[in-house]
Amino acid sequence: MARGGGIALKLLQWFLRIIEFCCAAIILGIFSYFLAALHNHKLGIAEYIRAVEGISGAGVLYTIIALLLLCCLAGVPFFSFLAIFLDVAFIGAFIYVAWATRGGDGSCNGFVNTPLGSGIASSNTITTNNGGFVRLPSLRFACRLNTACFAVAIVAM
Repeated sequence: MARGGGIALKLLQWFLRIIEFCCAAIILGIFSYFLAALHNHKLGIAEYIRAVEGISGAGVLYTIIALLLLCCLAGVPFFSFLAIFLDVAFIGAFIYVAWATRGGDGSCNGFVNTPLGSGIASSNTITTNNGGFVRLPSLRFACRLNTACFAVAIVAM
């Protein structure tokens, strides 16, 4: 009976780590796009955008390492306590990510605040004088991406 419980616990840990990985990877991908678009069009990059990018990148790296350790060293007390400590640290980090991406209110109508700028969501494009090869989305689409990051950050907690 104890052997079956160990397998079930390991499968539950795998499931939770994969969810954490997917959440961090989604945020990393969206904010990488935001960073690329802002840099390519020579627009200002806010510090919180860099912070969210770093936190989500660290989250992706941590979950990959945690999955590998789960395969090889599950049940070793030192690694278990280290995982607990890092899990609590990443809960705090993703609380910050949720706070930083709170600008996406879900409706994305009217005046919106996005990492790519602020304005009326119904405007078609973000205007810039510097032509770049990364396409800038509409403010509504940028708001929806920001809302997706907000929702995924809550799931990652």
